[in-house]
Amino acid sequence: MSTLTAVSRERHRDRRWQHYRNYEFARGFTLCSLVLAEIDEATLSLPYGFIQRRDMLIPVAILGPPKGECLYVGGQGTWIGGYVPAILRGYPFRLIKTTDDRLVLHVDEGSGLIVGAEDDGEPFFEGGEPSSAIQDVKTYLENLEASRRQTAEACKLLQKFNLVQEWAVESQHGSEQQTYPAPMKGLLRIDPAALERIDPQAFEELNRAGALRLSMYQTLSERHLAAHKALEKAHQKRQQAQDSREDVRAEDYFDSDGPLSFAWED
Repeated sequence: MSTLTAVSRERHRDRRWQHYRNYEFARGFTLCSLVLAEIDEATLSLPYGFIQRRDMLIPVAILGPPKGECLYVGGQGTWIGGYVPAILRGYPFRLIKTTDDRLVLHVDEGSGLIVGAEDDGEPFFEGGEPSSAIQDVKTYLENLEASRRQTAEACKLLQKFNLVQEWAVESQHGSEQQTYPAPMKGLLRIDPAALERIDPQAFEELNRAGALRLSMYQTLSERHLAAHKALEKAHQKRQQAQDSREDVRAEDYFDSDGPLSFAWED
């Protein structure tokens, strides 16, 4: 259970935190937000679309079927496949905006990664000041937040020029064909026909804001939905193996990602 708590000297000066060892915490994620700074790499590995939240359009990686599990987390919690979304790599930390518009670093104390001073791990504070490890985390998340703001501006242009349309994403489950139910107002995608009709002035505006790249890459990313079928079969094999006590893992069929890094580009 997530328990986000503001990082403070009073609460965390005598505590440490540990890097996550696997992606078990992401097993329940079937959608995951993306930002422009990562869209080039994400497009190489993940299908993505958009969701409408209030008046905001948000790019989201499609990681699995609703009411299901993340297809990219293997049986041992390893990440199956390529790119890991930036927001997941920041776990167990988040930047949360306060009522006075300040961004405050929070940590998930329900993650099981917060330990005592006598345990192995990274200190929150050294000599009464945030440790270098905590400063690295904060810088990483600040970069992510800056790109999120840029992404929001790009998405406003997609809406301004009416470039998104409703999208029913289908997935094969055994012998039954199911549709990803629409979260919130539904999954959205770029309308290729509308993009082709864009006039040169609008095209240049989209290009300057990064919205053109976001829209063109979204269409390209849809090809990765085909891999979901293979991932689903691999998970089914893993489940069958567990049921029959055989030593077969879903991640044996795919490459796994490396360890956590707080570098903005891995």
